[in-house]
Amino acid sequence: MTNTHTRSPRLVFVGGPEDQRSSTRAALSEVGFDVESADTAAACLDAIAEGSVDAVVTAYELPESTGVDLVQSVRERFATLPVVLSPADGSERIAGKALAEGASGYVGSDQSPAVLVSRLEACLAERDSPDEETGRYRNLIQTSPAPINIFDEDGTTLWGNDAVVELLGLSSRSELIGRSIFEFIHPEDQEIAESELAEIVTEEIATGPTYMRLVRDDGEIRHVRIATAPGRFQGERIGQAVAVDVTALRTQERRLERLNELLAEWIESETKASIAESLVGAAEAELNLPVTAVLFLDEETGELRPVSQTAGAQTHLDNAALLPKDGGLAWEVFLSGDANVVENPGDGILEGEAPVEQVYLEPLGRHGVLVVGADAGECDFVEILTENLRAMFDRIERESLLSQRETLLAEQNERLGRLERINSVVRNVAKGLVGASTRAEIETAVCRELVDTDLYTLAWVGEHEPSTGAVRPRASAGDERGYLDAVSISADDSETGQGPAGRAIRTHESQVVDDTLTDPPFEPWREAALERGYRAGISLPLVYRDSLYGILNIYSTQPEVFDDDEREVLEELSDLVAHAINAIESKRALVSDSVVELELELQWEASAYPLVEFLEAESGRTFELEATIPAEEDTYRIISTFEGVSPDAVEAFTERTRTVHSVQLLGRREDACTVECVVADDNVVFWLIDHGAVPRSLTLSHDSGRLVVELPAGADVRRFIEMLAAEFGDVELRSRRDHERSVRPRQTFLTTVENRLTDRQREILETAYFSGYFEKPRRRTGGEIAESIGISQPTFSDHLRASQRNLLELLYEDRTVE
Repeated sequence: MTNTHTRSPRLVFVGGPEDQRSSTRAALSEVGFDVESADTAAACLDAIAEGSVDAVVTAYELPESTGVDLVQSVRERFATLPVVLSPADGSERIAGKALAEGASGYVGSDQSPAVLVSRLEACLAERDSPDEETGRYRNLIQTSPAPINIFDEDGTTLWGNDAVVELLGLSSRSELIGRSIFEFIHPEDQEIAESELAEIVTEEIATGPTYMRLVRDDGEIRHVRIATAPGRFQGERIGQAVAVDVTALRTQERRLERLNELLAEWIESETKASIAESLVGAAEAELNLPVTAVLFLDEETGELRPVSQTAGAQTHLDNAALLPKDGGLAWEVFLSGDANVVENPGDGILEGEAPVEQVYLEPLGRHGVLVVGADAGECDFVEILTENLRAMFDRIERESLLSQRETLLAEQNERLGRLERINSVVRNVAKGLVGASTRAEIETAVCRELVDTDLYTLAWVGEHEPSTGAVRPRASAGDERGYLDAVSISADDSETGQGPAGRAIRTHESQVVDDTLTDPPFEPWREAALERGYRAGISLPLVYRDSLYGILNIYSTQPEVFDDDEREVLEELSDLVAHAINAIESKRALVSDSVVELELELQWEASAYPLVEFLEAESGRTFELEATIPAEEDTYRIISTFEGVSPDAVEAFTERTRTVHSVQLLGRREDACTVECVVADDNVVFWLIDHGAVPRSLTLSHDSGRLVVELPAGADVRRFIEMLAAEFGDVELRSRRDHERSVRPRQTFLTTVENRLTDRQREILETAYFSGYFEKPRRRTGGEIAESIGISQPTFSDHLRASQRNLLELLYEDRTVE
């Protein structure tokens, strides 16, 4: 070390941790300093007073005082003694105070001992220089790691160190000295700078630290925190400023402020996609994240896909390395839930010269993955961004789920209310059917009840004509406005037969049109329906025991209203209507005074009825109907004779036929027998009665038959024959005769019998008669008949006597002429 002294310079080291003093003492001793320690400011001053102290190094934190206080005390008594402040945790404010009190230097403890050695050597050299004050200040400024600038009362720069030259983007100190500090102050911060200059130079008041913006020579704006203090330089009052570049900090603060603004916006967002788009819109320009992409899980394909991304992400991200389920980095992050930082993104995840140093892959829970390309050191901000983004996505999902539940509950309540109103319609229809005496009354009543609510706009009942395939309206109610005259509906293979009514007639199943605007099969009727506001419809076949009585069509002004529950209730209604029509038609056939008697010849090649199949099994077999007696629970007691077949074969056939509930052999010969069978539906007799025909005689052979039936007067004979032909094959009308049934006073005999006899009395009387009970000798005894019906012998006798008494009363007592 070079100095003018004949002895080693004596240095007092004040305060600070022992390990720091030891390492610093060793470094100073190596270059020739004689170092001693002082624990307090008072001990240091005592050592100086004893003489032969060449320099002082002091920590900031001292017992009962500070290093700045020590600097002030030394200057008051020893003006030229070099004093260097070496704080453990320094700041520009501490540096400013120290320099203002006359410190010779400011060297942080985190700097190497060599910096402190250099500073002390410079201070000792300054002490002996002719312009000691100027040299001290220049050396102080130059060796400080913080940007320091010295300026006069006008703001003109007198001196600055290399750090401030670099901060301002200048190439040399000569470009700084002599220029006004206001050339580098941002226009919006000029007023603050002028105010602080007045306080520093005129009033000698230290200010700061204050946040300002500096404009570099190249136009770049830097954010700084400046502490200023008054001082003396070359005999003049000056201001000295210590600056800290906080541009990175301010950038982070601005990003966090913008992120908070985005969070406030996202709180109001209703979809995850809108939040993703908002983030990407701010990422490049405001958040300094030029490569940003939000990947969502596509629940349909089970794959990750970009939902929103910056231009930089579109250009540089390699989706082949990110997205595949087999080895894709984003997919691995999504599955594991662990973040991944790609240190060298150019090795595979980025293409081209991307403007980022790292790529962060952050999991967004079950939503997807956030991909962010940024400079190194952005991990904390990316994590903050990810946590907030995930929280927003979770919120939207929760709110969406809650909204869906509320919507579902509202829809369910609405559906329940709607179903309750439909059930009310069904109940009203059922009440109306009780008093209906004709088919037309039934059809009109059901249409009227359906449109008397706000549920449906139009209801109509149509009849299918098998010969032409056309569907003709029979009854309607509601806002029809000529619709039924404007459209053509059929049940054939033509275009007009492919609608809901045609399909329902062919399949015997209900058919729904959810939306007349879009459903392709509804094209022939779309324009007419939309003109009248019909947006949905349902066609319900009126079927009872496979017999079609028509088609009930219902229209609504709302699309997609005929869901499964409503459809089920309306199907029950159509079944109820069909049953009521069947009952009316059957009763009409049985009690009508005026009838049409038809003799028909049947020809068939095949038939689905078991009886016909049995007759076709062998040539010569015949069946002749003797009597049809209504029994309990929708069954009939049929007495018939088989010819050309053994009684055992007949008995075996009837026992294995599912529609025969029981069979009783009444008489037998070698190749013939008379039997009594209790039968249910899917039977020839049932079919005839269901279609309003009363069979008077029926003779069937293996390939043909002869049928005599009675239809009510006014019945559509042609339609009945067409339906019979569609069921059995070729039908030829042999004869037709209109006649009146025998009329008793006040009403027909049969109607009177129906009123006088109970169902059980009528069943027992007819069974006894056709079973040969009244013949002599009796073909069957009362006990046998009672057993076949399932009652006791005394019960049979009581019912038989009661029915006979009623018939005798009808014969001898009721003779009043109407």
